[in-house]
Amino acid sequence: VYEARHRLDKTKCALKIVLIDQKKFETREVETLALLDHVNVLRYHESWVTDLPKPISYTKAFEGDEEEEEEEEDSDNFVCFEKEEEDSSSKNNNAIGGYSKSTSTSSKGLEEKYDACLVIKTELCNPGKTLKTLIECGEIFKMDGRDRQKLFLDIVFGLQYIHDNGFMHRDLKPPNIFISKENRAKIGDFGFARKYIMSDANGASPTSEKDRVCFSKNLGTSYYIAPEVENSTVYDRKADFYSLGMILFEMYYKMGSAMERDKTMNKLREQDFSDLKNISWNIQSVIQSLLSHEPSSRMELEMVIDKIMQPLEHQQSVEKTKVGAQQVNSPDMEYPGPARKLSFQRQISEPSPGATSEKHQPVQATAEELPKLTHSLKIRVNKNIQFDREEDD
Repeated sequence: VYEARHRLDKTKCALKIVLIDQKKFETREVETLALLDHVNVLRYHESWVTDLPKPISYTKAFEGDEEEEEEEEDSDNFVCFEKEEEDSSSKNNNAIGGYSKSTSTSSKGLEEKYDACLVIKTELCNPGKTLKTLIECGEIFKMDGRDRQKLFLDIVFGLQYIHDNGFMHRDLKPPNIFISKENRAKIGDFGFARKYIMSDANGASPTSEKDRVCFSKNLGTSYYIAPEVENSTVYDRKADFYSLGMILFEMYYKMGSAMERDKTMNKLREQDFSDLKNISWNIQSVIQSLLSHEPSSRMELEMVIDKIMQPLEHQQSVEKTKVGAQQVNSPDMEYPGPARKLSFQRQISEPSPGATSEKHQPVQATAEELPKLTHSLKIRVNKNIQFDREEDD
């Protein structure tokens, strides 16, 4: 990926360059990006194919060779699998990750040939700054609690939007979470993305669990791949939930060496949650739910948002005499997520029909007093609020 500047308007952008074989080229990533437009998804501009002066090829060593092992250590244990044979039931649904290429085997490894480059132009985030770099350098653990909370919610809102548009990401991991110059998290790298809401002959889309379609198995990155993806070709969007749970753990649990990380991450995959004891209870509950080996037991993203938005432990001792409320998800709010429910200690809207208890009665306030009640909060006020007006007002 390169940082580039337009010669005419001088605007900067990012150019992702991918080697391809034009005969077997798949346009899945650019097709997916072109359909998505969200503040927490990497913004797509355009793409094109450029021919190479001459075809190139190289041989990739088989797994087990020393050279391959060193490469794996630097590539976050990426899992590469061959395409399965397609049968009549999965011919149209089977997805193969990455980009197609001409291949031939040799005694030393897999030979790959390319004759062109796919160039994908996107918005430019902080060069070299991803969630992975924040975790590895320890910067994320120095963040204010709310800043880290906001960063994770950015990922949740982006994933929620992707799913609402019928796509699975299938390779959600810290290196694919980019950080913008405004410190907003953006999901990128849709090379493995797949449409999971499949339309039938009548144009209807399946929504029930029994209507899940077949995809490629063993696709993704080892630590983040959901168990059902490892063992089956039948899975749905909740495979992304598992990856999200692993990401959340890494954001709240500092690990040292690569060996410690490998040991800790594998313990999580085996449902050993002993390392969660020093993480706040609401984060623990989300991690344990998202890492369930049973997809149906993983909490929905709306519930994840509710859990994460609960007050942080060090902020639970606020003065009880003040008006307390969660922020309303108004149009100018920073999070583009679902509307939030409010819980007021003091209500200033009109009472519900038939309400007789004192706590449901409207608050009497003058026009001068109202700002004192609301100056530190983003809240919606009922237009029919009662005011005490003076005669000369």
